Amino acid sequence: MIFEENYQRFKKVFPDLLPFLNDYRNKQELEKTKIVETRTEYPTLEIKMDNQTLFLHSKFNPMQEAEIIKKKYLKEIEKHEHLLFFGVGLGYHIEQIMREFPDKTFTIFEPNPYIFIRFLESRSLEKFPLNQIRFLHFNNVHIKLNDFLLSFYSQIKADYQLITLPSYERIFQVDLSEFEESLIEVIKINRDSMITEKIYSKRWLLNSLMNLKTTIQAPNIIESKKEIFKNKPIIIAAAGPSLYDDIELIRHIKEKRLAYIFAVGSANKALLKHGVVPDAVVTYDPQPHNVGVFRELINSGRMDIPMIYGTSVGFETIEEFQGPKFHMVTSVDSVTSFYLDQAGKTPDVFDSMTISLIAIQLAQKLEASLIILAGQNLAFKENRYYAEGIKFANWEGEVREDREYKDIFTVKDVEGNLIETNNSLNNMRLSIEYYIRQLIRVPIINTTKKGAAIEGAPYVPLEELIALTLTSAVVETNWWEYNHDVKVENIYLNIQKLENSINKMYKNFRNVFSLLDKMKAQKQEKDTKKIEQLFIKFDNEFDQFLSTECYLVILKPLLKNNYEILEKKITGSYYEKNIEEKLDIIIQAYNQFFLTAKTVFEE
Repeated sequence: MIFEENYQRFKKVFPDLLPFLNDYRNKQELEKTKIVETRTEYPTLEIKMDNQTLFLHSKFNPMQEAEIIKKKYLKEIEKHEHLLFFGVGLGYHIEQIMREFPDKTFTIFEPNPYIFIRFLESRSLEKFPLNQIRFLHFNNVHIKLNDFLLSFYSQIKADYQLITLPSYERIFQVDLSEFEESLIEVIKINRDSMITEKIYSKRWLLNSLMNLKTTIQAPNIIESKKEIFKNKPIIIAAAGPSLYDDIELIRHIKEKRLAYIFAVGSANKALLKHGVVPDAVVTYDPQPHNVGVFRELINSGRMDIPMIYGTSVGFETIEEFQGPKFHMVTSVDSVTSFYLDQAGKTPDVFDSMTISLIAIQLAQKLEASLIILAGQNLAFKENRYYAEGIKFANWEGEVREDREYKDIFTVKDVEGNLIETNNSLNNMRLSIEYYIRQLIRVPIINTTKKGAAIEGAPYVPLEELIALTLTSAVVETNWWEYNHDVKVENIYLNIQKLENSINKMYKNFRNVFSLLDKMKAQKQEKDTKKIEQLFIKFDNEFDQFLSTECYLVILKPLLKNNYEILEKKITGSYYEKNIEEKLDIIIQAYNQFFLTAKTVFEE
């Protein structure tokens, strides 16, 4: 009865996770974990492991022990907005801590699902602080630890404090170690993503604006050509060293038209060097030097290889490449979505740390029958980073000690052997695996000989795939030809809308700075009533600013970090008891945000 009541309480908050608990309720393993009475009204938990009987809480007074744990972490808790509990036990320490900090939120990770069952059986959890809980996870076969941590960290970021029960540090030492390692891995991935966002946000905006003229005229690849690729296999040919090993097999596939070949990154250089013409090149890198990836193709003057580009790709590439083009709207591009009346629509592809994942997303949206990875090493092979035939100035793709060979470690290859990789390549592999686990619907095969194993993409040699699967011609020649009808009326209207929005925004700037100055003056006079009235006007101006097209299309992507800082400062001001100090924090925070917004827009 108690279990059912508690189960329903938690299920209301975590409807997707709680049903997985039923997988463990009837297993014999549950008997190794038992609720045991103590001298107080609060029971403890007994667990049998390796012929030992261990207790998760004090055998005498679990609530007193919870108070000790709270005091141990008190100073660190005060510094952070979010608490991450490794181990729920029977929840005493969580209740004690959260009762004292009702303004904070928390997450629970429980390494043992049987303990979580006993937690729900132990007592009524009617007063358990479910309103403060953000994330909950217990080890189960349905949701991987890394996926949970990626969701957790992408929202919480670095502002959390890890709290562990002392008994868990002893009993679940291996689980704790794995948890901390996974968390470090996730932090690295997120940090790389945040750095990328910070570095490229202005560049993405500039590229999207500069590419707009071409994007209006170049058809959307998914909208215009899905029927061409639907239920057909697509090979994503990457630039890894193993591409050379399969070059003759890829030539055979091209000649017999057995699958569409999309060259990603520098792979076009290697394919063309060996006389293999890809059916398309796919690109999205926002940097100016991206054009160098296609230098030989551009110089050749060929007009029979189409380019499928992300709308935020380096504008230099689009300006110089004269062949047929198709676009796909990227998640970092708010400009194109606005001008083409697609605001609010899901982007065609989400920004990724590797062009291969962009191409995987594209192949899935095109509803291919099979996605085939070739040259997707994500590791070094015979001291090479790139396939033979790829050259940038004097560099011919070998591993360089001072660059690619930094941060070296080993991972398993497709045959279970250890191979060397680095952080950058490994993060690409992890991002592909995460996408496959979360969103992939089209089967993926990895044909990369001696490449890193990619979970979710089983290894099948290309020879075997040709013999068993790629057995008939499917490729339409000149598939890329089109007549594209451009409807300019709405684009003109949206240009006018944005220009009007700019005028409104400058009016907002004038008004908010005037109101902030008045607040400063009233603060000197300590007239709280007038300050409150000014704040009402200010909130109205702020809301108007946030709803302008100019902010939503141009500024919002650029000010993401600034807005997060503003929110934290305003939230932090709630706990300031001195009214003058509180006002100072609020006025300075808004002033800084609007000064930055104005400077960024003018830049």
